[in-house]
Amino acid sequence: MRRRVETGRSDDAVDAAAVDVLSALLEAVTGAPPRTLRAYRADDALLLLVRYEGAATDPPVEIALMALPALVAEAVAKRTGRVLVSGGVSLCAPKELAVLAFSVIDDAPWDLGLRLAG
Repeated sequence: MRRRVETGRSDDAVDAAAVDVLSALLEAVTGAPPRTLRAYRADDALLLLVRYEGAATDPPVEIALMALPALVAEAVAKRTGRVLVSGGVSLCAPKELAVLAFSVIDDAPWDLGLRLAG
C-alpha cells in the first residue's frame, strides 16, 4: 500500500522529524507503515494525523498509540533540540485514525540561561 506523508510546513525540521519518528514507531508496532501520515502546524501547535493498519498486535495498536507521544517528543528533542509537549491522543479505532497533539516549545522551560562559573 502506498504511503503519503505531507506536512503543512515541510521546511520545518520539527514537523519532518515528528513525521519520520512516528512513521518508524508505528511500523515497528504494526509491522506496516502508516497508510497516511500528515503534520499540521499553526504557531506552536503541531498535530500529527495518522491512518494506521489495524493489525492484530499485542498490545492492540490503539494502546500502543497512547504511549507514542512521549517517544516522539524524546526523539524530536534529540534530533532538533526543540521540545514537544504532548497534548494527548484522539483515537477513532473503527476508522483506524489517530491524532496526536503537541505544543512546540522553542526554549526549554528549564533553560534559564544560567552557567556555571569556571
